[in-house]
Amino acid sequence: MKRKTVEVDSEPEAEEKPVKKGKEETSKKSKKCEKNPDSNQENSSTHYFKESEILDIRQSLLDWYDENKRTLPWRTISEDFENTDDNKRGYAVWVSEIMLQQTQVATVIEYYKKWIAKWPTMQDLAQATLDEVNQAWAGLGYYSRGRRLWEGAKKIVEEHNGQLPHTAEELEKILPGVGKYTASAIASIAFRQPVGLVDGNVIRVISRMRKIGADMSINHTISAFWSNANSIVSPTRPGDFNQAVMELGATICSPKGPKCSECPVKKLCAAKKAKDIEDYYCSSERCKLCLPENVDWNGVLVFPRKVKKTKISEKTSVVCILKHQQDETVCLIQRPETGLLANLFEMPSMEMNETENSNEIEKQLKNHFSAKVDSAPKYHGEIIHKFSHITQKYLIWSSEVSDKTNIAKPAKHQKIEWHDQSSILDGNLAISTAMKKVFQFYVNDLKNDGKNPSKKRKVMAETKQQPSILKFFNKK
Repeated sequence: MKRKTVEVDSEPEAEEKPVKKGKEETSKKSKKCEKNPDSNQENSSTHYFKESEILDIRQSLLDWYDENKRTLPWRTISEDFENTDDNKRGYAVWVSEIMLQQTQVATVIEYYKKWIAKWPTMQDLAQATLDEVNQAWAGLGYYSRGRRLWEGAKKIVEEHNGQLPHTAEELEKILPGVGKYTASAIASIAFRQPVGLVDGNVIRVISRMRKIGADMSINHTISAFWSNANSIVSPTRPGDFNQAVMELGATICSPKGPKCSECPVKKLCAAKKAKDIEDYYCSSERCKLCLPENVDWNGVLVFPRKVKKTKISEKTSVVCILKHQQDETVCLIQRPETGLLANLFEMPSMEMNETENSNEIEKQLKNHFSAKVDSAPKYHGEIIHKFSHITQKYLIWSSEVSDKTNIAKPAKHQKIEWHDQSSILDGNLAISTAMKKVFQFYVNDLKNDGKNPSKKRKVMAETKQQPSILKFFNKK
């Protein structure tokens, strides 16, 4: 499962328009909540855990976690309180939590092991270069995360005598790129501070147990999740408890196929107890935490209320693989220090419309990179790579140059380097997954002598369809 963090604390509260009720709906007022954004009435206690439930929740979840938790490398380090110093535990949790943001656990494990083997302490990471950090992070996505880890390690070593703060408040204040969730995770797991935390898994568990169906992007709703998380966290085992809730959301209380029969706290789940749609609403009027009106019955899957996804934009770029004629090295340009894929290397790329005109490609190479090529650019095909908010199409071209000095970097890019083919593919350079896919496609096309299936499909799609031979025989 991907770890989705929720660190919104400045989003303006959305308005909910009052709904006019007919006679039939008005008679059910004791069950449903009237939505009125101007009301100051307190929300029903249905949406919050009662004191009588909290001890049961703690014990049930911790017992379940002790028996069912997954063995993960960062847990092994953070759980050894007797033989591991505070900074090592804090660093281990910090690295894991940053890597787990928007990334699946299965993907993170190997990256984490390699990272800790290379930089076992903050002091080791602080001595690394940004290029080394980007290289180690390459392929994990959301590359600013690696840079912020490195910046944070340098800050702790240089400004705080190498000592991580022990409280969520100080961690959030000091560490770059660390918000309320990550700070609470480090403080509770590594330093046993009794604070709850809220991520995507925790939201799913709490929203179902407390039937919270309001818009999750509204501050009022987010505050309710944090209030619930802080109220139920174990004061003696806060780290284990927080991980237990996240583990429950990742393995049992899943988004589409929850295993309710295996849930250790099912008897306390309000959504599971509901018999029909009316049971989704509390008895309080003007409640801001209930579901909106006219929601279809779908059991526990109604919760949490889905947030509208960010619109995915589509872009097309030309990538040109420029190879030096003498030593066959390939030109790589380092991207700007900020923005998408910051600090990573790529082949010369330019955003432009699709074209199969080699003269146009040559012209654009000269305009963007002052490149003087010695052979007409050759087309190899295209690939699609999906980022979180962009569907990127790469049109792959290649050409040769005899003079490396005839290539200039764009203004905001950092530097130009020339590398052999093997180093681009073996993972020893800070190159994005997308660029590795582009280069691998190019290599495969050369091996296939230009007979690449993807390239053929594109050409066929653009060729006017010929009539079948049967049509000639059927003509009168």
